[in-house]
Amino acid sequence: METAVRYVVDHLSYVPMLFELAEQLYSEGKQEACIPLYRSVAESEKLQHSERLALSQYRLFSIGLSNDQSNNLTLAIQFELFVQRLDEPYQFDALKTI
Repeated sequence: METAVRYVVDHLSYVPMLFELAEQLYSEGKQEACIPLYRSVAESEKLQHSERLALSQYRLFSIGLSNDQSNNLTLAIQFELFVQRLDEPYQFDALKTI
């Protein structure tokens, strides 16, 4: 899947579709399947201040949380830059999770 995503991301016009697919998989509870999609969207939009970028980072943060506090700290530090870009309900959920 990751190889296919890399080919699609080369054409930035497909990024919104990748994001929508990732959101659909996420809503279906298929978190592991949507990780490469969210990573690709985040990488494609890293130089922008888009909502897709912030929401992709939020999803990667929430999917990555575990009982490993060291890992959670690393995730929180990486995600911290994007919290303010999220809509308020997502900000609240992210902050209460941290």
